[in-house]
Amino acid sequence: MEYFEILIDNISKQVTETFIDLLKYNTDDIKNVTPNNIIEDNFHLVTKEFIKRLMCLHNNIGIMFERLDILSVDMKETLLMISRDYDNYSFLLNIRENDIWNMSVSDSKKMILGLKEKSKELCDKTIILGFEPADDIDMQIATIQNGIIRMCEDEISDNYKNSYFYNCLKECSN
Repeated sequence: MEYFEILIDNISKQVTETFIDLLKYNTDDIKNVTPNNIIEDNFHLVTKEFIKRLMCLHNNIGIMFERLDILSVDMKETLLMISRDYDNYSFLLNIRENDIWNMSVSDSKKMILGLKEKSKELCDKTIILGFEPADDIDMQIATIQNGIIRMCEDEISDNYKNSYFYNCLKECSN
């Protein structure tokens, strides 16, 4: 299975916490947490405050959700990864590619416009949208910085160019 990623790199703890607050989930929808020795199978403990505490204690956190609401769009089988290198954090959402390409027009617009709006608060940091690994420039579809979407169209197949998500990205970039 292929994955699509939303990546924000080299951000502060405060900005990372802001993005955690955008996520909505039920603890019943958590499938796995790493490092897994912390809570074992007690996923009901994984509140947003717990995640914020974890990210201060560990350099890498991974949480697999059965369902996750991202900017009011319901996504299935989504992995949240938070990495820390000293005071810099990376926030990564790894989403099943089919969920992105089969998204409705209204959900595509909600997610894209939500990311576009949030990018204005990132102090010149960039939100990267692309295939796994999205930090590879050849895998990027678009970047969003200060509310401006820039398309990276060179490597995109026609199948993806026909999706609602891609067309909404392109429309919102004008």
